[in-house]
Amino acid sequence: MQNIKTRFIANIIFFCLIYALMFYVVARAVSLVMTHDEAYSFYNVKHFWYVETLCTGNTHWFNFLAIKASLLLGLEKASQLRWFSVFSAGVFLTSAYFWIKSLKDFPTKFFAFAIALLNPFLIDYLGLARGYAAGLMFESLALICVSIAIKNSNLSAGKSKRNVATLSLFFAGMAAIANFNFFYFFAAFSIIYFYRFHLKQGLEFIKQKLFYIEWIYALAIAWLVLRALKFMTECSNDIGDYGGEELVTSVLQG
Repeated sequence: MQNIKTRFIANIIFFCLIYALMFYVVARAVSLVMTHDEAYSFYNVKHFWYVETLCTGNTHWFNFLAIKASLLLGLEKASQLRWFSVFSAGVFLTSAYFWIKSLKDFPTKFFAFAIALLNPFLIDYLGLARGYAAGLMFESLALICVSIAIKNSNLSAGKSKRNVATLSLFFAGMAAIANFNFFYFFAAFSIIYFYRFHLKQGLEFIKQKLFYIEWIYALAIAWLVLRALKFMTECSNDIGDYGGEELVTSVLQG
């Protein structure tokens, strides 16, 4: 009984800490003036030319669409342009809370909280109209779904387990689209995913239609991201300063 009470109190503490952090993200998103990167994204949405938009790594696709939706509704203030990032931050922080809640002892919970969330760079970008918060949201959803799929491995939950597993691959792909930095996560996740849910079964996966659907999806995401990076490299070498002078070295060194 004492252990249950202790865990309950610990969960309340981290609930308050995490949503205090969420309050800070919202307050900062509302009060902060538009930053340089946000202004360039705003400019590309207002004066759209596909070459200029796709030529820069500053364009994060879901963020671009979110800003476009905001402008269509006549909402052009910096705080209004950040709506999707703030929403994504809420999903990410909620996911983090349930993960921390699942841990047993207080020191482990605190360590997880500090490592996962107390990063100034992370906190800053959760409230900006950029693609980092969206990428984190989709990444956390992918990890939650694959965790559920692995835990619910009994026969009665077989179909629902596969549906949730497929959803995890979908979210991992969306993370890569939200921000190309998450392509590394998607690539690693896909390797583990196909081993765990297909190759581990032996040659039986060859007979399953779902394997081919998921394989085509994974290849499509990889092609889309790499094609975009190739266009960027040829157009402006915008990613060259952060990795290498060519596509392959820029991706691998990054």
